[in-house]
Amino acid sequence: NTKKKVSSKQLRYIYPEMLEIAGLCYDPLTDWLWIIDSESRNIFAMSGDAEDLLVYYYMGHLDNPEAICVDHANSCIWVGDDAGNPSHLYRFDFTGLDDAIIAP
Repeated sequence: NTKKKVSSKQLRYIYPEMLEIAGLCYDPLTDWLWIIDSESRNIFAMSGDAEDLLVYYYMGHLDNPEAICVDHANSCIWVGDDAGNPSHLYRFDFTGLDDAIIAP
């Protein structure tokens, strides 16, 4: 309730191809910020301070990805796509999802 702005970042300055942030998921186990871009249809993983782009994945087969969630228990990332009726939920498996820990 302090109404004090803690920080603000223009992610397009870090990675200009980032067009429309549709969803975010912070992963405290790796200190990564996962971002879904519904325009470019990319998943971006950034450092927890949003300073460095670590990796990105193109999801060209999705129409309108709008949500993202990291699931360490199943070594995957869930992505919601709300194009069409009904909406779809996709699972992307990642080998070594827990191995990329960058937190001190």
